[in-house]
Amino acid sequence: MKPLIIGVDIDDTLNDFKPTFCEEWDRMYPDEIHLSPDELTGSFYLNECYPPDLADKVDAIFLAPGFHRGLKLKPYASEALEQMVADGHKVSVCTAAHPKSPWMYAEKIEWLTRELGMSFAKRTHIANDKTLIDVDVLIDDRPEIRGDRDPPHWKHILFDAPCNRHVTGKPRLTDWRRWREAINEVMGY
Repeated sequence: MKPLIIGVDIDDTLNDFKPTFCEEWDRMYPDEIHLSPDELTGSFYLNECYPPDLADKVDAIFLAPGFHRGLKLKPYASEALEQMVADGHKVSVCTAAHPKSPWMYAEKIEWLTRELGMSFAKRTHIANDKTLIDVDVLIDDRPEIRGDRDPPHWKHILFDAPCNRHVTGKPRLTDWRRWREAINEVMGY
């Protein structure tokens, strides 16, 4: 396998964003509709999974200071990224941040530094248009990534999530231990 530049998303790809959101939702709003992470299938966007009148409550959780700082790393994610680097690949973390949350940027970098080390935090692209990021492959749970460069020049590997299980025809990564297989599939090796 030739060395690649591999971009990796953070939320629900490296961390447990939606499971943590659901736990917080149940804690803060026990009398509201309950959805498990597996039931968040209606849309990639949380606001679209809940009735419109609950949008402010959804935002109150994931836009709150401290939310992104406390997320847990997915199993085997750290080992996979370290193996990618050991195999000669350049790995960049690629994430978006919500404009209503100025602290989200800092929290994501703090989280990366704590969970993966300063070397990965230094190789982070925070961009709401990931089509402009210069990588060969992007591993991301978002089913469709659109932006100024359409189609993007990179190849997309879907990191498995309930919101993207309806998508077919794209390489899918269901477990970080299988990252090489997904790379081989998307690159045609």
